[in-house]
Amino acid sequence: MQNKIDRLTLYALMGIISFGALVVNTSGAEQVSLMPVWGVIAAMIGFWLEIHQHDTSKH
Repeated sequence: MQNKIDRLTLYALMGIISFGALVVNTSGAEQVSLMPVWGVIAAMIGFWLEIHQHDTSKH
């Protein structure tokens, strides 16, 4: 089981890798894939969910 900091680290790595792929792929004028964009969006959603998640086990 991963703790909160491990999950945040994984989301950060996913965002960095996706953003890097987006920057590298947009340098050419040929066909651009939307997969890196979805990766960045998924990382942002993961961060938001992880930070705003309510811990009900303490109650």
